[in-house]
Amino acid sequence: MKNIPSQITFILLLIFFFSCSDNDKGKTITMDWLYSDQGKSVGAIYKAEWMDDNFLYLMDMRVPKEDRTILKFNPNSPNEISPLFEPNKVMNNLM
Repeated sequence: MKNIPSQITFILLLIFFFSCSDNDKGKTITMDWLYSDQGKSVGAIYKAEWMDDNFLYLMDMRVPKEDRTILKFNPNSPNEISPLFEPNKVMNNLM
């Protein structure tokens, strides 16, 4: 009788563990995917660089290469992060 609470706890932990598992049986990790751009970006974080003008420039490395943009952060107004340039305007000026 003393083992019943521990057995119930064990069963509940197993149910919790398997319900949290997000492993889709049809998907496997291959070496090709692991070394692809998508695979490399799994653990990626922002690249950051402080400049002499006291601004922090950020680039989100999780975003696909073609969609990345450089963000400008002013520490004097921490609620605002703005793009360094607008990609559409740059493309229009180049065309």
